Amino acid sequence: MTIEELQEKVTQFRAARKWSRNPKDLAITISVEANELLELFQFDKWQETDVEDDIQKEIADVLISCLEFASERNIDISTAVTEKLTYLEKKFPVEMFKSDKATQKYHGVRKRYRSKGG
Repeated sequence: MTIEELQEKVTQFRAARKWSRNPKDLAITISVEANELLELFQFDKWQETDVEDDIQKEIADVLISCLEFASERNIDISTAVTEKLTYLEKKFPVEMFKSDKATQKYHGVRKRYRSKGG
């Protein structure tokens, strides 16, 4: 199933139930669902074999919420991801990571970038 097909399936699911949420509530939901995923990694719980199903469900919740948000905001996910990857390829060229020295340079760039509020 393509991203567009998944997005349409989520939209139909919401419409059939007459569920409608505004972008603010959807953004909050994305954060809440991501934190539920993160919770599974507390205290090394993620290493337990019986949490794989829970991890899968939480990833699905995050993705469903992102698909809902993108649909609500008319964001073409394929375009958004492609454009972001193009940006990241320029920002972090592969050559930057081909040696330990290059990796150290990356961490220096990252530290400077974060200190500027990026």
